Amino acid sequence: RAVAGPPRLTSAAALGVVAKHDDTPQTVADRHSQRHIVSGLRRAHPTFAHVALVGEEGGEEADAAWAHAPVADLTLLDSVWSADEDVHVPAADVAVFVDPLDGTKEFTRGRYAFVTVLVGITVRGEPAIGVIGEPYADDGAGRILCGGSVRGAFELRP
Repeated sequence: RAVAGPPRLTSAAALGVVAKHDDTPQTVADRHSQRHIVSGLRRAHPTFAHVALVGEEGGEEADAAWAHAPVADLTLLDSVWSADEDVHVPAADVAVFVDPLDGTKEFTRGRYAFVTVLVGITVRGEPAIGVIGEPYADDGAGRILCGGSVRGAFELRP
């Protein structure tokens, strides 16, 4: 699956909750999800090694522990975006913003319906694509909502 939700955890110890600099909670799921997303993007697109990646959970890079993370399943896009529509953009012009677990407070309270994964991409400082992953939608089957300046909005179901 392109967006895999964090596992359902129930104990505070298992969640590994710490307070960030702004006093909001961060869990082990936040940190691991961000590493997983960054690693997956870099493995799926080697040019992402030269793209600015900004993660809400800090600037941590994918490390050796995530070297074997699954590659994103890009075939989900085949029904809405053909390869001949791809446009080359220099990596230096692209920035990717990741919020790997939006709704951390809800997550720590077991309110999984309010948890999302957010990815935004800018090109030359202008918004280009936004992705909202809802890993717990449809009883855990998940769904992905995408929107962009070229293609408009569409939904993908893994």
